[in-house]
Amino acid sequence: MSKRGMMDQFLDIKSEHPDTILFFRMGDFYELFHKDAEVAAEILGLALTSRDKKADEPIPMAGFPWHALEDNLRKMLKSGFKVTVAEQESELREGAKLLERVVTRVYTPGSLYEESLLSSEERSLLTAIVLGKEQLGMGVIDASTGESWASTWSGDDRYNRAMDEILRWNPAEIVISSKDSQDSTLCNMFTHLQGTVISQHNASENKRRNRLKEIMKVGDLGHLDLDNAPLSLAAAGLAADYLATVHIADSIPLRDISIIEEKGNMLLDQTTLRNLELTSTLSGEYDGSLLSSINFCRTAMGRRLLKTWILRPLSNIESIVSRQNSVNALFRSSKRIDSLRDALKGLRDMERLATQLAYNRSNARDLMATSLAIERMPAVIGICQQTDDVLLNHLTSKLDCLNDMGEEIRRTMVDNPPLSLRDGGIIRDGFSKEIDLLRDTTSKGHSWFSDLEKKLRIDLEIPSLKVRMNRQIGWFIEVTKTHEDKVPEE
Repeated sequence: MSKRGMMDQFLDIKSEHPDTILFFRMGDFYELFHKDAEVAAEILGLALTSRDKKADEPIPMAGFPWHALEDNLRKMLKSGFKVTVAEQESELREGAKLLERVVTRVYTPGSLYEESLLSSEERSLLTAIVLGKEQLGMGVIDASTGESWASTWSGDDRYNRAMDEILRWNPAEIVISSKDSQDSTLCNMFTHLQGTVISQHNASENKRRNRLKEIMKVGDLGHLDLDNAPLSLAAAGLAADYLATVHIADSIPLRDISIIEEKGNMLLDQTTLRNLELTSTLSGEYDGSLLSSINFCRTAMGRRLLKTWILRPLSNIESIVSRQNSVNALFRSSKRIDSLRDALKGLRDMERLATQLAYNRSNARDLMATSLAIERMPAVIGICQQTDDVLLNHLTSKLDCLNDMGEEIRRTMVDNPPLSLRDGGIIRDGFSKEIDLLRDTTSKGHSWFSDLEKKLRIDLEIPSLKVRMNRQIGWFIEVTKTHEDKVPEE
């Protein structure tokens, strides 16, 4: 059996993710090889070197330190690339002489949920399209908030109507099956899109349905009311399965799928969206658009929602009046609206924080921001319920303030925690006796090990016992064979 080297690991992973740039962890650095190194060196400004320089064909190579991962991910994604990250395992596998690398995440423009990689004002959407006989199904997922939508179009104009919908959503990435990628009309439609990454992903109808069932924790999907729109369900399932695949996860945080219906909302085609300058001017600028003139939202969540409302205006008179009544109920009292705006001021993006928490990717400051938002909830609910408005009272009547969670975070963590776990000092003194003891031990440093050595010499009656440390294995206890019988089993 031939020896499997480090480059074999790189090539194996690269073969599984050929359409991505591979960030390959080696010690404290991420390395790139072959074509990946050449591409990344130019985009990231890295020095392009080579491996096996004396070989007939040296391997192009580039790299950067581990702490620059996030910045370099952001640059690669902004340039339209997908990135696979392979981390180094902490321990050798049985019989191995080289640490194995495993893929922990594939970053794509439409699958991001990290606040640090996203614009707070814009959604980063993934759209899936599935073709059927005389029909086209579309599923849209915001991976950062778990919101999802689905729709189906029929007839000769289905591609045009789908294109109008795509321009409204402006997805960062569109995923289709390899079979549908052969459809010339669909591919021609994609040529009119700028800055949207097109990806391929295959999943059987059964796998798509099962993925949605797993995510929503249901035995069947009847509650989605998609029996008459199977392509909508297929597209939503394709998008969900793609997200779970690139996140290397069995499940993803996903809310119930909202059905996009033409009734109840005004349909705005490509020409109308552009000429009315709803969210950008004819020259592509935000300033001067309708959105810029009315956007006084206090939070990123509100700003994204306002943009969605503008691009999908209501046409049902009852819904329009209901929304107007709610706005009027708040603005009738200047004190009420000022109090509400004060309560929302400074709140972090709770939709995205909740998603990061679901992926176990929150840091200490994210948790403190969550606690702050929880503390504000009673005030927000109280202000809305002071009105006699039906919609505002309906929206707030069943909200859970999660007071116990907020108190637990405050009780556990310091007021100003560090950003990284590596820095320590996140847990309050006095919260855990075990942590307090470990901190005390750490602060005393070598003196603790010196005291331990003296204590063990006396307790075990081994005067030559030593407590030592080296960089390979850390701290250890050294006893000569003469006193081997005095060493306890535990």
